[in-house]
Parts: sequence; structure tokens; C-alpha cells
Amino acid sequence: MNTTSPVITRSTGASTAVALVIAAVAWFAVGLQYWLMLWRGDSLNETVRFASYFTIISNIIVALVCTFVTTGGNASFMAWWRRPRVMAATAVYILVTGLVYAALLQRLYHPQGPQLWADMALHKVVPVAYLLWWAFLTPHGALRWRDAFAWLVLPAVYLGWTLAHGALSGFYPYPFINVAQLGYPHALLNALGVGVLFYTLGLMLVLVDRLLGTKNTAI
Repeated sequence: MNTTSPVITRSTGASTAVALVIAAVAWFAVGLQYWLMLWRGDSLNETVRFASYFTIISNIIVALVCTFVTTGGNASFMAWWRRPRVMAATAVYILVTGLVYAALLQRLYHPQGPQLWADMALHKVVPVAYLLWWAFLTPHGALRWRDAFAWLVLPAVYLGWTLAHGALSGFYPYPFINVAQLGYPHALLNALGVGVLFYTLGLMLVLVDRLLGTKNTAI
């Protein structure tokens, strides 16, 4: 099993085509959601709220990974997004986005028209497409068990931002972390549960990567 962390210089064939499609769908969905939110009120306030959804963050990360896998490029900023650990972390983040929406949020919302298109793309199409692409069209065998713990940094930072911003503005992007309604003990317990989900799924993806590592080492 390869224990190094290679950087994909440029993908080819099916991987390039699929990554391009995923990037296009993700960028379109993110842009559509932003446009829809801007229609609701003050542009600055809606922009802050837009950036406060983990759904948006995870989809932007997917879009960046797939964009730079498609384009290649030797600049350090471009190469960083093509590292196997970054691509795998992205798989964890977008998987949590899809699962939490399906399990906790979908029944609470009934979007129509363009908002329905955005919701479908952000929570279903992009997560499924990216996970399939990562599993079958990217190199494997470079991940380590400790990576699952390192991938908790982004969720932890996001939690800190959400609590700080919520305390100042009263806005909480998700009901299960709404301190104003639940109180800190309940909200933090929910956050811990989501953190356990992140870590568990991270370990599962490392396992999948190690199992697939002997089958494909390059795109």
C-alpha cells in the first residue's frame, strides 16, 4: 500500500469529464442559492448568512477540488486541492451534508421552483456524484487513520463560528444547533453527535481508501 501523499497533476479520460460536470453543477447550485438569498433582503446580511451554511461551504470545497482536478496546474494553491487527503476530507464533508439533510432537515422544508433545484443539487446530486467519483475515479491508498481526526478541524471551526455569530445576531443556520431555542447544553450535545458522525464517516472512508488502494493508484 502506498503511504505517500501524491498530488494529481492532471486527471484524464472519464475522471476529467466527471469532475468537470460535478464542478459545473456545484458552482451553478451555489450561485443559484446565493442569487435566491439576495432576493430576500439586505445583501450584506444575506451574504453572511449564505456563508454560514455548512452546505454551502462543503459544496464550494467540492467545486474547488473538481475544478483543479480538471484544470491541473502546478501552482501550490491548485496542487493542494488535488491531494488525496483533501479530496477524501471533501468526501466526508459532502457526505455529512447529504446525510444530515436527508435525516434531519428535508422534512422541515418544502421548496418550490428554483429553490427546489438548488436544494436538490446541493444536498443530493453533488454529494452522490462526488462520492462516486472519489470512490471509483481517484487514486487510493495514501490515507492514514489519523486523517479522520485531522478532518474534524473544519467542523470544529465551523461550530465556533456558528455559535459566535449566533450569539451576536441570533441567526443559527440549522435547528439542531439553535441555541436560542434549545439552549447551550442541548445544542452542544447535538453538535457532539454530528462531530461523532464526522469522525465515524472519516474512519469509514479511510478504510475504503485502504481497501481500494491496491486496485488503482492513478487516474
